[in-house]
Amino acid sequence: SSNKNPYHCGTTDGTSIFHLAEGPNQAVYARTIMPLYILRYTPATRKLENLGRGGPDDGEAYSFGHCDGKLYYGTYRIYKTADGAESWSAISTNLTNGNQGGNYGTITTIAVAPSNPSVLYVGTDDSNVWVTQNGGGAWPNVSTALPNRWVTRVAVDPGMAGTAYVTFSGLRWNE
Repeated sequence: SSNKNPYHCGTTDGTSIFHLAEGPNQAVYARTIMPLYILRYTPATRKLENLGRGGPDDGEAYSFGHCDGKLYYGTYRIYKTADGAESWSAISTNLTNGNQGGNYGTITTIAVAPSNPSVLYVGTDDSNVWVTQNGGGAWPNVSTALPNRWVTRVAVDPGMAGTAYVTFSGLRWNE
């Protein structure tokens, strides 16, 4: 970074940083894992805000995705904000099999298609992969031929919104 005066915002286990928009007054968002928080840093004011768990209080905020000025928040369902994390709206129902056996019923990854921000892919700790092609209106499950393993990451092909790559963990809590 060319910033000669960086702002130290603390230390945590497992942090992801998201820029929702470019510009000197645009906020930068971070998701921490341990403890689990959403942080918002505004460069113009050098203000760091802890937004707490961030979205609706219906489960652990495990995964985030972003694109086109929107931030997506995953618990067992997907929430979206377009106003800088001031308010959140659910754009899915429960996309997991629930907290059972070797799973927590948690969305583990969210990927937004760079070529079409209405296309989102979601992976869960109970082997589900879902896709919406209309910004959350419908979520077909596309994981029938995939391994029965914890989904660790979904990445969307930059030029083809209909192509996604999925990685899995070999870990299963009940094995």
